[in-house]
Amino acid sequence: SRAQRIVVADPLGASLNPRFSDDGRRLFWSVKEKTGRRVRQSALGRTPGSENPFAGWHLAIADFERPEGGRAEIERRVDLYRGEGGYFEAQAMLGDTILFSHTPGGQRFVESLYRARSDGSDRVALTAVPSTAWNASGMPSPGRSLVTFTSSRSFDWSYARDKRSKLRLELWALTGGGDLVQLTDFNKELPDQSKRVIVADHAWGPSGRDIAVYSSAIGGDGTVRQRITILSLNEAF
Repeated sequence: SRAQRIVVADPLGASLNPRFSDDGRRLFWSVKEKTGRRVRQSALGRTPGSENPFAGWHLAIADFERPEGGRAEIERRVDLYRGEGGYFEAQAMLGDTILFSHTPGGQRFVESLYRARSDGSDRVALTAVPSTAWNASGMPSPGRSLVTFTSSRSFDWSYARDKRSKLRLELWALTGGGDLVQLTDFNKELPDQSKRVIVADHAWGPSGRDIAVYSSAIGGDGTVRQRITILSLNEAF
């Protein structure tokens, strides 16, 4: 019945990827600030303020409060990695641990997954660094024994090596022991190799045995067929 703004973005700024902590007491999100640096524009690719939309990002965490019958508020905000640059994507907050991805230097499609404490310390890369594959959308399973994420590693795709190659993404999982497991193989199922599939998003079911996977199949003529597939796992994770 109503909407309430709790974060105000500055001109040429943005707020993205809001995530509640697992106890609902804190909010974790991505923040973009104006960089003041203009980039070359094209007729088909103009950007607000002529800035790089993949630059000027960092992360923020704040306490979330909503008194009974009152307005929601965020307090005691802390900004993380401000000034480091590039693109940051908030993904999950479990206790005092945050999960996020980072694309350095304002590049496109070159993300790595990271885990850190909520104060930004003890930052650990969960995927290879430097990474030329796309590894994003990290999400812990309900039992916290897996971290699932979308990745181009199935195809040895590298933005740094071949910027014109066709991006394909599948769903992968990282185990607590550091093993990588591919969970989908949608691109292999395509009879026509002129088509490709991008796994764009996913969500865990509360039991830890089901994953809803949203994907887009892109034809050679540019047509897009979207679907949601349910992956049923043999055990709970």
